[in-house]
Amino acid sequence: MSRERAMRREARERERSTRISAATAREQARREKSARKARIKDRFTPTQRPGVLARRKRRRALLVTFFLLIINLFVWLFIPEATIGGIVLTVLVLPLIRTFIIDRRD
Repeated sequence: MSRERAMRREARERERSTRISAATAREQARREKSARKARIKDRFTPTQRPGVLARRKRRRALLVTFFLLIINLFVWLFIPEATIGGIVLTVLVLPLIRTFIIDRRD
């Protein structure tokens, strides 16, 4: 009788271990699938971040761009022969000014 019990117990344990390993495999597959979906979602989401700091950063960038456009407009109106130079200077200076004015740690 005890040999028979041992054999049944061994069969139950084997069955239990196969069920556990199958459940573990399903759970791992589900995690991988959700991680893959998250990576794809992150790839196609907009880059604007919500929040106060991001809004402040965007506002500063907009003000710098607006300021340079106003300067460029004055160059066009008052110094007509320097319009091409003003455009080139604006395009070259805009990234530098944004880098210096906008703090990346915000």
